Amino acid sequence: MNSAPSKTPRPATTKALSASQTLLWFSAGVAGMFLIVSALFAIKLGLQGSLPFTTASQAASAPEQAAPRPTAVTPPVQATVSGPGAGATSSDFESGSEGILPPEAAHLAKVNIATAGPAPAPATAAAPAPTAPEADPAIGKRVNDWAAAWQNKAIDDYLGHYAPDFKPAGKLTHGDWLAQRRQRLSRPGAISVEIIDLQIEQSGDTASARFQQIYRAEAQTLTDKKTLELVRRDGQWLILREYTNG
Repeated sequence: MNSAPSKTPRPATTKALSASQTLLWFSAGVAGMFLIVSALFAIKLGLQGSLPFTTASQAASAPEQAAPRPTAVTPPVQATVSGPGAGATSSDFESGSEGILPPEAAHLAKVNIATAGPAPAPATAAAPAPTAPEADPAIGKRVNDWAAAWQNKAIDDYLGHYAPDFKPAGKLTHGDWLAQRRQRLSRPGAISVEIIDLQIEQSGDTASARFQQIYRAEAQTLTDKKTLELVRRDGQWLILREYTNG
């Protein structure tokens, strides 16, 4: 007797991938790994704030932090001296350059002077402004000689430029002023007296000399606009008043 044919199913055979399919699956795998790594790297940079779009958004959200805040500017304040120089009490002095430099200029008064017309253009030390044509040239020479005697501490020559009735500031008498100037000019140390932009106005035997004075002593410098009132006596110009312009 013949046996019946077997109906047992045969095991399915796996079809091998072609070369193109293998290459496609490999490319897909590499692309997937690249996307995963890129995403992780982007998340890390985003948390650190290093991405360009996160930096721009932070800068846009806080513009005030990027710009420096303006600082208030405090106007300079001149230093003051608590007391006058030697030889006089505080009532003997008027407000003036004694509050900036010591001693040397403490005998000067400070007053306000009204001047007509615009202020003259400043001249340099190398080329001082010429005096008015009608002014006596001896006045300008006298003022420069006075400054040179002061700078050289030639006491007698310096004091000889003042009139016997010179009127010092405050309540100082002429005798007290002379003693004070001698004492202060006798102090050691070099000084410098520079005159700039000398302007002279003369009316007969009286004249006014206005200029910018730069006084230096040790590490201190004092710049003032000064006026000398002069009078001509026996053909010689003498200083009758001396003060700084307010």
